[in-house]
Order: sequence, then structure tokens, then C-alpha cells
Amino acid sequence: MAKGKYNFTSYDLEYKRKLEKKRGSKIPNEEFYKYILKLRKWMKEYIKVVKKWAEEKPYEAEQLSQLVKSWEERDKNKKLRQKLGMVEDKNNSSLEMINDYKEIYQINYLRNWALFLSTIICIFTIKTIYKNPVV
Repeated sequence: MAKGKYNFTSYDLEYKRKLEKKRGSKIPNEEFYKYILKLRKWMKEYIKVVKKWAEEKPYEAEQLSQLVKSWEERDKNKKLRQKLGMVEDKNNSSLEMINDYKEIYQINYLRNWALFLSTIICIFTIKTIYKNPVV
């Protein structure tokens, strides 16, 4: 192993920073390099096993791939719907809208009570200050 530069990727360096932060001390480059090589070796072995499984059972691999894609798409669509304020089902749209309005009402209701109580406290404070002036 050469003592010169190590060819760390930006991901390696970012991971090294996280490990150092977690560990609380610096990690020597040589030690980290050995660690990265061990991880890469493990990943290569894992990839070989997965590829072998995919070759032996292509139908299951395809089903798994479609399942993962559908999950990713559902999550993406759910986030987009929330951003756009769209409802999930047309049948449940009235219930969703009612729940949204109930939540908005509760927030405004609490805000109004807080404003009312703070106004009363301010009036009481001003009244006591002007009733008993400090000389």
C-alpha cells in the first residue's frame, strides 16, 4: 500500500466525516482505506449473490423490482398530492376536507382564545399601573 494519496471518492470522505463525528476522533487514512476496501469487498460479494439469485429466479426478481417501483411511485405521488392539496379518493374527499377544516377551526379557535386572554391581561396590567402610579 502506497503512503501517498488515497483515491477516496466524495462519498467516502463524507462517510469518513460521519464516522469521525460519531467516534469523536480522527480516523487515519490508512485505517479508513482498509475499512473501505473491506466494505467494497463485502458489497461485491453481496452483489454477486443478488445477481445469481436474479438469474436463477427471474420472475421473482421482476416482481420485486415492480413492487419497489410502485412503492417509490406511491410515495412520490403522496407527497405531490399533499403539496397540491389534492384528496386521495373522490368518495372520501368530503371527509378529508371536513377534517382539514376542523383542524383549521381548532387552530383559529385556540389563537382567538389566546388573543382574548392576552387582551384581558394587558387591560388589567394597564389598569393596575395607572391606578397605583409609582412616584
